[in-house]
Amino acid sequence: MRRPSHRPNAYRQPQDPGFIGGYQWRSVVSGFLLLLLANWCATQYVAHQFSYQRALGWPLFVAPHWALYQPFAWAWWLFKYGSSENADTRLAVLSGALIVVVGSMLTMGCVFVLNMRRTKRLSSNAEDLHGSARWATKLELAETGLLRNEHGVYVGGWYDPETRRLEYLRHNGAEHILAFAPTRAGKGVSLVIPTLLAWEESAVIYDIKGENWAKTAGYRQQMGQTCFKFSPVEEEASNRFNPLAEVRLGTARD
Repeated sequence: MRRPSHRPNAYRQPQDPGFIGGYQWRSVVSGFLLLLLANWCATQYVAHQFSYQRALGWPLFVAPHWALYQPFAWAWWLFKYGSSENADTRLAVLSGALIVVVGSMLTMGCVFVLNMRRTKRLSSNAEDLHGSARWATKLELAETGLLRNEHGVYVGGWYDPETRRLEYLRHNGAEHILAFAPTRAGKGVSLVIPTLLAWEESAVIYDIKGENWAKTAGYRQQMGQTCFKFSPVEEEASNRFNPLAEVRLGTARD
């Protein structure tokens, strides 16, 4: 029976993050209701301090021992009685204004918390937004067989913090290898040329610029290998191949 592998994956399929855009109706509605409640509390507090006198205006609802006013009545009372000569009157309306100020601050805090919770929830999978690949650990490199391999294709390097040495990563398996990077990113100088200088087997190189030939052909010839350069656009510095010479004349195949 095959034992399950506990090795962490070097790559995982990215998950779809939530949609962070759009209008945040929940926080807006919650903030409006809290702000309305703060104004209503301030109005009812001022009305209670004035014992619901008729001078406050007509209420929305009247009960035997109290009355309900519209939520923003405190602002009119503050404008009307805020400069009263009576200290108790000024204290009552100013206390109502203070309730609104404190309530507004608490409302902003609640809206901020709601927005933060929503953003955190929607962006919980955003760590894969730019890809889910990561740097491999030493244990993972050892399991892949790339570490301390004396033969094969150079695929990268790993700096060992313990020995402070750069360990080259080389692949010597039957799998295909693809190096994907933009132009002038160093693919040739870091991967291709080192591989050609250390490769002991035969190789066919598609060298458009001729850089690989110029930097590695002489060394490979010193290794005892026969090197051919086929460049049809060059008249002198190129080997020649005439496909018509392969046609056998005077036979049933010509």
